Amino acid sequence: MWHALSQEYGVMPEVTYHELFNPRTYYCVKFKDPSFMNEFNVELGRFKKEGGIRDIYRTYMPNISDKDLQWFLP
Repeated sequence: MWHALSQEYGVMPEVTYHELFNPRTYYCVKFKDPSFMNEFNVELGRFKKEGGIRDIYRTYMPNISDKDLQWFLP
């Protein structure tokens, strides 16, 4: 269907994306219980070290560059 519409209306098949905002978004997590916070930080550190965050980015952003992922390195 797209092909037929593109021929009839002269629609361009290529789209150029322009990033208007910084692609990084920072979040804050707050804990009432300090022991839970410490446990969370240990597991988050392990998750980062094992490459879990890089895997998530590569799954949902397959064209992301290694340069953009370098801040996830242990």
